[in-house]
Amino acid sequence: MNRYLFIILFVIFCSKLFSEESPKKIIVIEENLELENSSDNLNDNDNKNESEIYLEKEINESGSKEYKNLIVVDDIPREYNDWYGILSREQGGLGWSMWGSTNSQLALSLLKETNFFTKSPTLLDLTSKILMSRAQKPIEKKNKGVEIPLNDDKKLKYLKAKITVLGDIGDTSSIAKLIDNIPLEIKNDNFYSLIYDLRQSDKDIPYICSELQKKNFDLQKDIEKRKTLIACNIAINKYNQAQLALDLLENDSIESISYIQKVRSFLEKPSVKTLLLDKNNLENKNLKIISLSDYKIAKQIFSQDALTLNKIIYDMKLYSIKDQLESLEKLVSSGLYDPIFLKNAYTNYYITIKDTINLDNFLQEDNDNSLEFRVSLFHLINNTISDIDRAKLLNLLWIKAEEINIEKAIYSITISSINSLTPQRELSWFIYPVSRALISNKNIKEVKNWLFFITKDFEDRAIIDINFCKMLLLLYIADTDLNKSNLKIPDINFLLNVLYNSLEVKKENIYNLMITLKALNYEISSELWESFYINEYKSFSSKLDGNKTNLFFLLEESVRKRNLAETVFITIDLLNSSKKEELNFYYLYKSIYSLNNIGLREYARNFGLEINLGL
Repeated sequence: MNRYLFIILFVIFCSKLFSEESPKKIIVIEENLELENSSDNLNDNDNKNESEIYLEKEINESGSKEYKNLIVVDDIPREYNDWYGILSREQGGLGWSMWGSTNSQLALSLLKETNFFTKSPTLLDLTSKILMSRAQKPIEKKNKGVEIPLNDDKKLKYLKAKITVLGDIGDTSSIAKLIDNIPLEIKNDNFYSLIYDLRQSDKDIPYICSELQKKNFDLQKDIEKRKTLIACNIAINKYNQAQLALDLLENDSIESISYIQKVRSFLEKPSVKTLLLDKNNLENKNLKIISLSDYKIAKQIFSQDALTLNKIIYDMKLYSIKDQLESLEKLVSSGLYDPIFLKNAYTNYYITIKDTINLDNFLQEDNDNSLEFRVSLFHLINNTISDIDRAKLLNLLWIKAEEINIEKAIYSITISSINSLTPQRELSWFIYPVSRALISNKNIKEVKNWLFFITKDFEDRAIIDINFCKMLLLLYIADTDLNKSNLKIPDINFLLNVLYNSLEVKKENIYNLMITLKALNYEISSELWESFYINEYKSFSSKLDGNKTNLFFLLEESVRKRNLAETVFITIDLLNSSKKEELNFYYLYKSIYSLNNIGLREYARNFGLEINLGL
């Protein structure tokens, strides 16, 4: 009896214990723009949707203990639409409501008309992020009558435009992710043929050749694809297969005789002249692919777009390992590939060359700026015990990288070695090279450690040391909280005046700094603006592109109504339409200002650093 009574009491006790646990609340938050307070002192609640306000209310009322039981689900997707991406805001996306009130016609026009071709890693990243963002589709007028099926070609016009742009900028990995995320019911028999037809940019030549090699198409019926497959076989030196395919094509297509003769002429005597018998041939993708069979010829054919050739070489594994690795250096520096690829490639390449290099006499030899030299320096940096020796080797590698414009890539792969060093007086000569590398890698705390460990009289140091003055101004661009620090950093205008009175700094560089800082909402003195006006007024109007000035009206309105997507596309177009060495000051100001004030402060500052790091 006592045994049964004990069991009953135990069950009652357990049920009471578990019933006291408070139920978990599931609150679904629609992803909207989260804009920080900007210079116009927007009210906090202006930037919050109803769900966010409700969440805060729940937290305040229920207390911190109950808050631990809240499960927040971010930007739950609605039904699939062909604007749909895969990046949530936590993953770098720009937000479910990034299109705001934009209508679909304007959105599609921005996608098709924007100049996406850029040499800026920041703009490349921003373009990729906005195209891949998980976002609600723009407002679209419903057509009366029969609904178009989602997998219909007309219904996929927005998805097609995004894939085309991603191919044009070389972000092929994002295309694969986007396609993998598309529901299976949309991927009918014609879907992959549609994707192939969309991916016809030069940067997508590796994809084109790979798909044709898989024989996923009816090559017997499609003459154009047969021609391209022949070109791909020639590019990868499968000459016997190409010759056989030419013979078969000759029997099947009289219309292809001209193409066949041109290809045979090239195979007999490879030359640029053979491929360029008339001007229009340069636009023929098959002939561009054929040129890849010879590195010297390919460099001439792609002379206006070296980055595309580098991507093709690396992706298709053309030529030598050395050629592929040199291409990868440039791809990483441009932002197309993650630095980890280069770091691993350097390590692996050193294993193949280590027996040919005498490290004992390595630095005493008269080495040119070869890949072997850079890879060996990287190996020594990672295996040197002395801090001073490591600093010297890092500085030498950065100098070599700057000579061939790959310093951004080299800064990235040496960051662990940089962080292994600590500021010390013996390395005072190393302060500015390492500060530049750390700023490039956004390691702001470490930059401060190096810049400020020697002296606390920063104004005097800035006056007598122009490099210190430059670094402080770059730090103002990179660090949003510099003004809030306890460090007594000299005022921006004081530093700009020091540079302005120096004969070592070009006035154009000072104006770029002024405009960047002004766009980031820093106050610039009227005296500096007067000097800018006097020196730049005559040339200012002549630099404005009449076709682009109309965009400023749309940009201003987009920022006013807090429309993030419109602001980003217009900004990208303005910046990409102006060459870096001839960057229009007004384009620079309006673009950085707009990104900063729409809430994309990190992109605004990163682009500002790109413009000014060469100071």
